[in-house]
Amino acid sequence: MYSEITKEQINVNETMNKLNCNGCGAIIDFYGIVRPQGEVGEILALYYDYHESMAPKILSQLLYEAIQKFSLIDALAVHRVGLIPVGEISLFIAISSRHRKEALSGMDWLIDQIKTRVPIWKKDIYKDGQYWHQ
Repeated sequence: MYSEITKEQINVNETMNKLNCNGCGAIIDFYGIVRPQGEVGEILALYYDYHESMAPKILSQLLYEAIQKFSLIDALAVHRVGLIPVGEISLFIAISSRHRKEALSGMDWLIDQIKTRVPIWKKDIYKDGQYWHQ
């Protein structure tokens, strides 16, 4: 199990080396990419702010919960914070499991939980303004 909140670009290959796949039959991964279109127009970048003491703890706890709930072999998540340009990775998650169904269910659950429970806040940066997500 590995989790990190970073201001640096996410190195997927380096991060994947931290995933335990001993006995796995499935590995799935998820890349959250900053898309160019937002709520009110063309996005230049996203800005993520976070609760520095709580967010890492909650992210780690969610991985533990996912492993237990879905009988996963391992899970990892790296969330980037700060200013992230269009086209770059803001969130990377990888899961290993014995079977695909556990991995797919675990991934769906984990993405939703990260978005709702981890105190990370997102702001769209537009050419003519900004928009904080609720």
